[in-house]
Amino acid sequence: MSDCAVEIVLTPCDDTPVVEVIPFPNEPTITILTPIPGPAGISFILPIFSWSGELEVATGLAPFLVPWDMDIDAVVMAVGFGQEPLGDDIIADVNLDNVTIFPTIANRPRILAGQQISTFAIPDVTFAAQGQLITPDIVQIGSIFPGAEFTLEIIGSRA
Repeated sequence: MSDCAVEIVLTPCDDTPVVEVIPFPNEPTITILTPIPGPAGISFILPIFSWSGELEVATGLAPFLVPWDMDIDAVVMAVGFGQEPLGDDIIADVNLDNVTIFPTIANRPRILAGQQISTFAIPDVTFAAQGQLITPDIVQIGSIFPGAEFTLEIIGSRA
């Protein structure tokens, strides 16, 4: 595998993205997109993780520091067009300070084999405090084709 990088994109209030690319040799590209917080109670989609290329089982990916108190309503995932998992579903987990927000395993985010988008996965833990650390895990991938061009997003609101 060639050299890849982690790309961090911050979007300030004037909507001009600021991009920082941090090289990590021999690792897939991970993009972390971080919106600047709005007023409390405003819903947002927080795209905390994306994976460029074919997906692999991995844990503790792309640590994301929670920038403000937030309610977590759901987690959704998607893969690129024509990049659907085959053979098995993609299953992810999301950890808050190294503890899953999906202790009910059946509720974890899942992209069904042959599908491009997950359903809304409702976590058991629905609050994250400023300063806590969110880390996604990819716990299962397609067995025939793993899936590729993967994105995991949190839907929530500022508490």
